[in-house]
Amino acid sequence: MLRKSGWTLLIVGLILMLALTACGSSPKDQIIGKWQSSESWAGFPEGTTFEFTRDGRLIADSGEKSPTASYTWVDDNTMNWHLEFDGKTLDMKVHVEISGDTLGMTQGFMRTEVKRVK
Repeated sequence: MLRKSGWTLLIVGLILMLALTACGSSPKDQIIGKWQSSESWAGFPEGTTFEFTRDGRLIADSGEKSPTASYTWVDDNTMNWHLEFDGKTLDMKVHVEISGDTLGMTQGFMRTEVKRVK
């Protein structure tokens, strides 16, 4: 009997560890990859893709000229975007919320949701 309950406890413990690890992913990890907008937002036209890389680069591609961009994290849900476009520099503070394949982004009073590109 002890043998069976020992294995049961081990299996339950492993399942809990895996579940907690999956739920514990921070936005800093979840945001890595490419996302696409279905509406214009903060000066970016509809259809713009936003790609976030692990090394802090942000590739915003609208099919036209794309800014040179980078990002840093202020806290777990707030980013600073640094954009350079046609000799001009723009810094944006963007609040992010990630739920599955949806990334909510708020800059000032402008909010949008973009979908992960698979």
